[in-house]
Amino acid sequence: IDVLDSLARVLQLGPVERDHLVALAGHSIRATGDPTGSDVPEWAERLLSSMDPAPAYLLGLTWEYLAWNESQAHLFPPMVDLPPHERNLVWVMFALPETRELIVDWPSEARRVLSQFRADITPWRAEPAVVDLVARLRAISTEFDEWWERHDVAGFETRLRRFDHPTDGRLTFEYQQLIPAGRTDLRFVVQLPVAEPQDEQEQHDVG
Repeated sequence: IDVLDSLARVLQLGPVERDHLVALAGHSIRATGDPTGSDVPEWAERLLSSMDPAPAYLLGLTWEYLAWNESQAHLFPPMVDLPPHERNLVWVMFALPETRELIVDWPSEARRVLSQFRADITPWRAEPAVVDLVARLRAISTEFDEWWERHDVAGFETRLRRFDHPTDGRLTFEYQQLIPAGRTDLRFVVQLPVAEPQDEQEQHDVG
């Protein structure tokens, strides 16, 4: 670990890049839980419901959708009817054409998602489910196939994401991520509605 830390400093790696390097060398970095599936506690369902009207969902270790609230289902109805092996955030981002139509500046958002996903699943990268998911994504998405080879990694950061919703029009949300104490295999993602300044909104509309 000391040698890897020294190497990370020489290469001027950030915290997420350093952890990625350590994990690739075979050392455990927050590698807890079962990557083949997670249960959804009753309190998790209650927490999701309490977040309405903010869209929110629950992810497992390899970014599989485990549960969501009614507002999330309204924001993106296609996810509700997906078969179990496709209920994954990265699959939805790259494989579903509806996502490209919904998310404003999809290429930038998709690359951000991919870099965060690569960093998060490093401890599980050899698991059959992860290998299969990556293979299917590389086969169905030229962007995923190209960007996967760049090996970019990044950590989650609070940010704004904009949507062009087919019935609700332009929507802007602030993304927040919550990891419950004692269940580091779960993460809640909540999208808080925000109002953009009028001049910034007009700039996006023109662009």
